[in-house]
Amino acid sequence: MAARTILSLEEFLKLPEHEEDGTHYELDEGQLIVLPPPRTQHG
Repeated sequence: MAARTILSLEEFLKLPEHEEDGTHYELDEGQLIVLPPPRTQHG
């Protein structure tokens, strides 16, 4: 089981809104969630 790092809102707000490749971040109960960039559009 991986160790869980808790971020404060202040620490989270210091992160970039998103990376150059489109990766972006969310904060869920202090846990940093890294989301991949969006893929191509659906059909």
